[in-house]
Amino acid sequence: LRRLVLLTGHGEVGLAVCLLFMCQLTILPQTLPHQQGTAGVRWVLYGKLKLTWNEASQFCADRGGHLPVTNTSLYYSYWTGLHSTQPGTAASVWEKDCSSVNDPLDLWTEPEPDDVTTDLCVRIRLGYSFFSRWDVAKWETTLCSRRHLVVCEHSQGDCWFETISNVIMTSATSVSIGDVGDVSRCRSLCLSYQLPSECVAAQYDKVSKSCDLYLGDSLLVTSDVETTPSTSSTLLLRRCFEGL
Repeated sequence: LRRLVLLTGHGEVGLAVCLLFMCQLTILPQTLPHQQGTAGVRWVLYGKLKLTWNEASQFCADRGGHLPVTNTSLYYSYWTGLHSTQPGTAASVWEKDCSSVNDPLDLWTEPEPDDVTTDLCVRIRLGYSFFSRWDVAKWETTLCSRRHLVVCEHSQGDCWFETISNVIMTSATSVSIGDVGDVSRCRSLCLSYQLPSECVAAQYDKVSKSCDLYLGDSLLVTSDVETTPSTSSTLLLRRCFEGL
């Protein structure tokens, strides 16, 4: 339901940064409250800029963002916020808020994470591996001093919805909620649906006042949605990612 478009950033950048690992120097890793649903985010890709992990972290922070929390499949090669706070331990902490990786989606390629004494930072990589060939991007540990593309992530608050009248979605697994009263209640139920599954769309019927939630593993899926006409239904497509 989401097509991600990234804008190439331009400009001169001069950084002399030695932050080591931000989560180690700022706050201790903490267990965050369970979040209901997914918040909206905006990504900006600086396509001609290659920085070290520490430089990229500072670069994004200076612009009010952070390195991406890539807990869904993407198709670019760039730094993520995932890293290790000390040599000898596998990368498992997000730079954004020092929370631990607990997403059921496993994006590691075999035999990652490896070289845990030296490769303490993680990038998203799409390409050929000696051990396997993948069709989607995967996590790969690497030296933090290497230079890779930079993507900054900015929080956008709650996700939003694209409304399509008089159609029913036919290409996804749904959960029937029953009588919810009105379309705004159906929308709220989709926003607050509990992980690990994501509510990617909601269907409201104005005659029965019923609400169906459509579930998926990722909100980064195709924008092409299979529908069939229905004069009493309103389809709410959930949108959480914006590229600028």
